[in-house]
Amino acid sequence: MVHTTVVRGKRSWNAHSTGHIVLPIEGDELVLPIRYDERDAPYVPGDQVLVSLADEEDRCACAWATTTDQSLVGLGVDLASPTDFADRPGAERFIRAIFTKRERELAYDINRHDLPLAYATLFGAKEAAFKATARPLRMWYASHDDPLEFEVRDFCMSEYGLEDGTARHGSAQHALNCMGIDRIEVSFGETDGMALVIARAYHLAY
Repeated sequence: MVHTTVVRGKRSWNAHSTGHIVLPIEGDELVLPIRYDERDAPYVPGDQVLVSLADEEDRCACAWATTTDQSLVGLGVDLASPTDFADRPGAERFIRAIFTKRERELAYDINRHDLPLAYATLFGAKEAAFKATARPLRMWYASHDDPLEFEVRDFCMSEYGLEDGTARHGSAQHALNCMGIDRIEVSFGETDGMALVIARAYHLAY
């Protein structure tokens, strides 16, 4: 089961010096050891807990899951603000530059009455999908010398079928195949007027 909380306040980076993070959860505190990978992204060492962190404006999102479900190999969470995609001079050009035609179609499907929030959701989904692959990516580099060229942000939101796991082609899907990921499931909702997106990566063998 994946647990998620959104709290006020920026994420603290003092884990570099303390070696742990503290997550405020339902009035209590969860203390987890933290290390940093080559991208300076925080992760929890070991196999017991998957943790993903994100912040946007004055809010911080934390998601965590125990790995009793052995098929769950990656977890990503992201917050995105619809104000980044609100109507303003050049907004349409900006949207066309960072979203594909397929993604713009998906935005209308997600929320045609609030396109800025829909685009924020898509952007958050790309980031969350990327974070969901971080742990399998570390495992890949631990056992392979050759680099893995890919852009996982393309997964789930670019080609027909990828967002529901029915397609088995494309460069991003090829990278996921190499890492043993069968699919990434993306769920999203709104919190305090922001898009909150959670991505779960599942292992190929399950």
